[in-house]
Amino acid sequence: MTKCGGCKKYIARADIAKCAKCTKCGTVYHPFCLKGGEEGTPNWVCPGCVSGNPPPAPIVDAPVAEGMDSLELPEPVVSDGRHNSTANDTTEEFKVELGLEIRLFREELSAVREEIRLFRAEVKDLKSSFAATDERISTLDSRVDVLEKRVMEGSGSRLEAVIAELRLELNEKDQELLGNDVEVSNLPEENGENATHMIMAVATKLGVTLRESDIVSAERVGARRRAPGEGGDAGAGRRAGRGRWWCASRGAPSRTSSRPRPACAAGPPRPTSASPQRRAPSTSTRG
Repeated sequence: MTKCGGCKKYIARADIAKCAKCTKCGTVYHPFCLKGGEEGTPNWVCPGCVSGNPPPAPIVDAPVAEGMDSLELPEPVVSDGRHNSTANDTTEEFKVELGLEIRLFREELSAVREEIRLFRAEVKDLKSSFAATDERISTLDSRVDVLEKRVMEGSGSRLEAVIAELRLELNEKDQELLGNDVEVSNLPEENGENATHMIMAVATKLGVTLRESDIVSAERVGARRRAPGEGGDAGAGRRAGRGRWWCASRGAPSRTSSRPRPACAAGPPRPTSASPQRRAPSTSTRG
């Protein structure tokens, strides 16, 4: 390979045609290693030959072996102290641009590191939130399981026991209320009568002390029947009918009881020629 007489660097064979060659000493120079622009003339002489100090003769290719490419031995580099200003300027500009690029790359890398740090912090917060949510869900699941277990246990034993106790209590109250009902039958019915006073009169006849405040209600039950031959207002003083009194004594019926009040129907009429049938009143008393 051939060296440049200016920069002492090897010149590729493909670039030798582009270089300038001295017609006197045969030294080859790079175009950018020369100044003046006269290197393209046919009889160009290198600066060394012009100054009377020609450079060493260039290395010529010598065959090493038959059938092999010739090799050039490198010459020792001779530093003549000359530097190409264009190459130096290009190198300096490249260094400056490279430094700027490296600085920008470092700044971008710092920004990326900061974003990664913030992203890690957010991911850490999300993990903490997910952990707390999982813990709450587990707690709720446990509570739901406990409640379901209680409901299942209560439906089979405790609730049924409470229902049975309430039914027994209602039955006992119904029995107590039935003990306070009194029925009185075969009392003649008069127009404008007071059933309460009639019940108190019956109690007095029987020797039972009964006050008006002890009676809850007193009324006739059953349909009012008329005697044969009566019509319009005729026989208004006496009405046919025969029934029973209905009386609840010793307190009013309990509001919690689901048992309906018993209704006493009048018995079938038994007409006689002596006295017409009459409807019986019913009453209820407080004991």
